[in-house]
Amino acid sequence: MEMGYYVNIENVEWLLPVVHEDAALQVLKDLNNPSNDHLKRGGSYSGGKQTAKWFSWMPENYDKTVTTVYEVLDMLGFETEVLPEGTRIRAYDSKTGQEDLFLETIAEFVEPGSFIEWRGEDGAFWRNDFDGKTMRTLEGSISYSEVSR
Repeated sequence: MEMGYYVNIENVEWLLPVVHEDAALQVLKDLNNPSNDHLKRGGSYSGGKQTAKWFSWMPENYDKTVTTVYEVLDMLGFETEVLPEGTRIRAYDSKTGQEDLFLETIAEFVEPGSFIEWRGEDGAFWRNDFDGKTMRTLEGSISYSEVSR
């Protein structure tokens, strides 16, 4: 039986402007460089030793096959839309892989003010905020107060 942590996007306003498509794609491809093997959570084993490494839920050679950021996001499990202004994330409803790493890798290219609000299967929620340079992850909380009558 496979284990995993399921998450979905509750709210999203995320845009990768078309002017940054090529640069973002190159950074995503470069992420698959063997120097980043320590970041890869997936892999295969033979004889008790790891024989190959890859990012969770991603093909081992994705960097050789993709031609757009849309394709990378699709492989990660995002529902996206390519519009004249750029690529927009619309939804995600699956097991977590390493989507956070990929989003952080292209954070400098994402339109400032973009955000993704997530909810986990256990009710936890968090938000990724993009400022045009970095991605910050913020934990969410709910508080209740008594209603005055």
